[in-house]
Amino acid sequence: MSISIELPADIESDARSIPDLPQLLTSFIRSQVELERWRKKRFSPQTREIVRQAVEEAASLRARGITREQLFDEMLRMDLEAPEKE
Repeated sequence: MSISIELPADIESDARSIPDLPQLLTSFIRSQVELERWRKKRFSPQTREIVRQAVEEAASLRARGITREQLFDEMLRMDLEAPEKE
């Protein structure tokens, strides 16, 4: 298999000077393949779907400019405003 990627202009020249870049990329991809195989064995399809949905929702929030810190602050505020449970 052959893969072509577009590198950002600010690193393209430096990347070309790495003598073993193809081997490094192959090693990285191999480790990612092993990680994905492990995930598929470790987690059920339902769990993977929940994670996929969460990642999608996080991307949507980022696209709307909502930060993790804002969500955390909102959660704390809601907790402080909630009636005490006994």
